[in-house]
Amino acid sequence: MPDCETKVLILSARGEVSVKVSGLDAGANDYLTKPFHLDELAARIRSLTLRRFTQSDIVLTCGKLSFDTKARIASVDSEALSLTRKETGIMEYLMLNQGRPVSQEELIEHVARECDE
Repeated sequence: MPDCETKVLILSARGEVSVKVSGLDAGANDYLTKPFHLDELAARIRSLTLRRFTQSDIVLTCGKLSFDTKARIASVDSEALSLTRKETGIMEYLMLNQGRPVSQEELIEHVARECDE
């Protein structure tokens, strides 16, 4: 049984999208290509240690807003919102990370990675 608490960050000189996708599909939580700045590595490690990887709720809520992670549908007061794939990714990421600041860089990187898949 996999350990859901273990975080994996791949540091590699290989930056091809197919290699990154393979690493992430194999179970890595993040992928950073060389050369990299030590501040970025430290930020990614902080992000990994704060991130919640196991999700017990299928529906995330924040006030009147809800997001069904399985159906990938956002709604307000039970009325479905029409969102693009990118907007859906942003919504999910922000709702999964409620209670902690999410930098613009982190959000853009997450959405870009999700759209590459």
